[in-house]
Amino acid sequence: MNELESKKALPYIAHIIRSVIYGSTFLFTVRLLSTTSILDVLALRFLLSTIAFLILIAFKVIHVSFQKKHLKNLILTAFFEPILYFLFETFGLKGATTMMAGILATITPFLSILFDGMFFQKKINSTQKLFMLLRVGGAVIIFICSSKGDGKNTWWGIIFLILSHIAGSFFTVFSKFSSKEYHSMEITFFTTAFGAVVFNAVNVIRHFYLGTITTYFKPLFNFENFIGFIALSVFSSVIATAFNNYALSRLQLSYLSAMSGLSTIVTVVLGVACNNETLYWYHIVGMLLILLGAVGVNFLATGKRMMGVKR
Repeated sequence: MNELESKKALPYIAHIIRSVIYGSTFLFTVRLLSTTSILDVLALRFLLSTIAFLILIAFKVIHVSFQKKHLKNLILTAFFEPILYFLFETFGLKGATTMMAGILATITPFLSILFDGMFFQKKINSTQKLFMLLRVGGAVIIFICSSKGDGKNTWWGIIFLILSHIAGSFFTVFSKFSSKEYHSMEITFFTTAFGAVVFNAVNVIRHFYLGTITTYFKPLFNFENFIGFIALSVFSSVIATAFNNYALSRLQLSYLSAMSGLSTIVTVVLGVACNNETLYWYHIVGMLLILLGAVGVNFLATGKRMMGVKR
């Protein structure tokens, strides 16, 4: 592989690594929520992420600059993710299993393609619309059957997870807008720091109200919790998010959507293997419909693979 081919391959490699890391984050989040409150998880996660970034900046491993640049799109990017996305996702994981979260994550590409057409004037043909309906049908099957299941997946948990993916899709749109002025690391640092400020401000007020401010950092002194926070704050919020923003700035949304199944597979496997979750027939049917819809929208319906790196 020559130098040019290596450069073209980098966005794809970044997206694969990002998918594997993101696929494992649900497991760590669910385990943290079993011992730690939602706001503590969000506040400490993004605080540690921001500290990691500041260390990298101090040692000049990375460089960021926000001078003489517009912040509107960047603020909107941060508002949708991490603020809304992680708030909805974390609440959702209190009422749904790791596996359910991974399966429902496959609706994000459907929404991304829809928003891609709305914001970037990408046309969606009739065949693509048909495959999009397959994705919706798969999600509906999972929702209806799970709500009548063993109680591990609640209707409110599923709705919060769906809301998180709607927020994530808006994040994708505004991240692409922001990438016209900022490189991926600047976007990642800004959104992470924004999340740290908002979540910690709310959590500090909460702890003062409850009279528990002296226990603010207590969750970090549990070894299993500490490993979970490092996985979420460093590997997910810093490394995976940086890779994600880099891929978003270099690859077509259609390709990113088609590859979304990788994170789902990682999440489902970890949910069954590590959390003893049960894979029911409707999970398999729904997931197959969703993944088939992804392939149809992005490959079969267009008559060619739309996976070129942007020039």
